[in-house]
Amino acid sequence: MKPILFSTPMVQAILNTKPGVWPPEPIDPNMPYKSQTRRVIKKKYIEIDGREVLLSGKPVYEPLGFMTVTGIKRPKYQPGDVLWVRETWGIGIELAGRLIYKANYVNSNKYPLADGEKWKPSIFMPREAARMFLEVKSVRIQKLQEMCVADCVHEGVQVGNAWTVNAKPAFMKLWDSINKKQIYSWEYNPWVWVYEFMRIKT
Repeated sequence: MKPILFSTPMVQAILNTKPGVWPPEPIDPNMPYKSQTRRVIKKKYIEIDGREVLLSGKPVYEPLGFMTVTGIKRPKYQPGDVLWVRETWGIGIELAGRLIYKANYVNSNKYPLADGEKWKPSIFMPREAARMFLEVKSVRIQKLQEMCVADCVHEGVQVGNAWTVNAKPAFMKLWDSINKKQIYSWEYNPWVWVYEFMRIKT
């Protein structure tokens, strides 16, 4: 079992995905749901169909059999891996010592943290505090801009009646808010790992 880090909005989107259901389905069709994540592949050379390609990331393996890819490392997560989600968490004011999660309270004016407590960054969440688990269903590589609108929806951005219009611009904005400072902007069009996952029952 391996950890994987998600921001609070992405945790909310994962929580809106029915556990144990593949292909993924939302619990509330009018809210974002998430079953994909893209992670930049940073500054390595690989070979694709006999051509040397500079990726913005780790070398790749054969993702779906449609291209020959050679490299020295495999992706961080493999199909079949079970991942535990790291998210922003804290100690609640009720039931001494009870863990609470920021994703449950972002629309509330009150954060029920215990006296003297603050939200703890997701990076510091221990395995024992995790409440969500994911099963990796597939892994592939692609250039970021090769994403289709459906991919953007499955990344957890806006859905609803106008999702075919709004999902891709929403994802581009989200991506740049996280990655632009590291030079891996949408315009830069880096190579990325694409992880598809299913929320599993715990």
